[in-house]
Amino acid sequence: MSSSLQLFDRGKTWIGATIAAANYGTSNHMEGQEVKFQDEDPSDRTKTLTGMKVHCICVRNDSAVTLYAGEQVTWTTAYVGRRIGAKATDLVPTEGVAGIVDDFLPSGGVLDGDLFWLVRKGPTRAKNQATVVSFTAGGYFGPDVDEGGRAMTIDSAQTDDTGAVTQAITGRVLTSNNVLNALFRVYINIRF
Repeated sequence: MSSSLQLFDRGKTWIGATIAAANYGTSNHMEGQEVKFQDEDPSDRTKTLTGMKVHCICVRNDSAVTLYAGEQVTWTTAYVGRRIGAKATDLVPTEGVAGIVDDFLPSGGVLDGDLFWLVRKGPTRAKNQATVVSFTAGGYFGPDVDEGGRAMTIDSAQTDDTGAVTQAITGRVLTSNNVLNALFRVYINIRF
């Protein structure tokens, strides 16, 4: 259940198909709309996960690739707050992580041009890497360089000799995980 007008449910995309850029005009008024959802499994609304709200924004996949549940992503430069341009990597901390792709999307993900929910604040799930990575509850995580959009563990904010941040921190780990390619519970609060 959302706290305002809901365009479509979590776990779904707007159309479920690729939308050509020439056809964005029929739905671009939806880009950037914010909704707060209960932290529950949308396939079974009786299964409340916590009492917290999940803050989402309706965005368009403008990356030219399919995005998958739990991946960390970055904005399209000219469309901050409205369109996603790429999967996040730790090589671009200045861009910052825009949020996490709706963790309840089915295995087909969100196709290029389609609209979906981007989680910006609250409990959600991030995607683990395909290589051995172990996450500990209470630890930090951020985007991985080798597996764009997937999570890597971070001891603390990493900086260079001048104090500039060289690794973006996306959030905190809620449940420990060492299962490859699995979604695991995290808490995020993306501020821009």
